[in-house]
Amino acid sequence: MIRKTREHRRLELVTAMSCPVGWSELLADRSTGAHALALQALELALASPVPLKGLKKCFRQLARAHPAMAILENLQREVSQARFLRRLNAIKRDLARSNTEVAKNFDAQLRHWFPNQFDLTVVTFSHSSTVLAALAHGRRRILRLRVARSMPLDEGLAAARAARIKGLQATAFEDERLQEEVKRCDLVVVGADCILKDGSIVNKVGTRSLARICARQGKPFWAVASRYKFSRRIKVRLLQKVGKRSMKLFDVTPARWIDLLITEERPGKLQSKGRRDK
Repeated sequence: MIRKTREHRRLELVTAMSCPVGWSELLADRSTGAHALALQALELALASPVPLKGLKKCFRQLARAHPAMAILENLQREVSQARFLRRLNAIKRDLARSNTEVAKNFDAQLRHWFPNQFDLTVVTFSHSSTVLAALAHGRRRILRLRVARSMPLDEGLAAARAARIKGLQATAFEDERLQEEVKRCDLVVVGADCILKDGSIVNKVGTRSLARICARQGKPFWAVASRYKFSRRIKVRLLQKVGKRSMKLFDVTPARWIDLLITEERPGKLQSKGRRDK
């Protein structure tokens, strides 16, 4: 449950007259992953009587409130098109289906890279519905899932609980133990809030450090994300408003530290082998 800060109450007043009920919660949310946040926004828009002009304003506010999430920027672009309302259900179905397609491709890569292993130890970071869907699809080969707490918002604790519901043997650990956990694992998997033009990814702060640890230890570092996460931008704003403070909630991981980028596309088409620089 989100505690209502002064900033949250201000957002409620701003959106009360022009946006769907519950929209202010999306603007203030700093712990939900980009994919899940986008689906929630589409569901609210579908259930709302707000006209297209109002929805344009609402999605513009949402993209501005979460500048590191390319999927919201891309949805805002969709809203600007005249046929958006007729395509709303189709966009929502496609977005919901994308996690399943990414998960299938992730499983194919597991079978390719670890053909005879059924006892993998996997480390992940933060809370991504796309990552959880992928790991659940490949759970036949995963014995243990270790989830970093992911300070400062502790999303990893919720991710570990959600993973256990999906049938994974998941436990959380403190971020200070990342180096030790990577040393013991077989694979590191993260999500992405944004994929930039140069192939680097924007994700919750700490992802860059995790990728660097993997590079130094020679551990595979995979990123899984929907094609909706691709952005035309070359950089994003990493500071976010949390209550009265601005905090760095995101960082950028360079493409050279990413061994595989897995999307809905056919395995091998968009997947890229990263060059490791230590």
